[in-house]
Amino acid sequence: LMDTPAGLEHLGRGLGRGFSDIIAVSEPTAQALRTACRTAELAGELGVQTKMLVINKIRNDEEFRASREILGDEHPFSEVFRLPYDESLRGGTGLPDLSVTEKSSLAEAISGIATLLMKKDGE
Repeated sequence: LMDTPAGLEHLGRGLGRGFSDIIAVSEPTAQALRTACRTAELAGELGVQTKMLVINKIRNDEEFRASREILGDEHPFSEVFRLPYDESLRGGTGLPDLSVTEKSSLAEAISGIATLLMKKDGE
């Protein structure tokens, strides 16, 4: 598992070599989504087989649809997930407790993605 800063430099230096999967996290802007696609392409050049995308800070269904339109049908990702915008994370002093009993939509989305990834890993 490797968490990297945003951008392409880390893959340009070959840091993803030997990894089987990549999960790119992108905001729902055209520039960010283009960068995520380029990240997936570079990862593929390093031999990464499975490339997934998480589009973060989605405010509504229309914004997700618009993001998918920007990606187009020929994007390099096997899966595209979404995480909703969560106002409680804005300007906070740290991450909120996502394990509380009253699950937020963000916590539920993260849990759903994690469940799918664990199922894939177990196949």
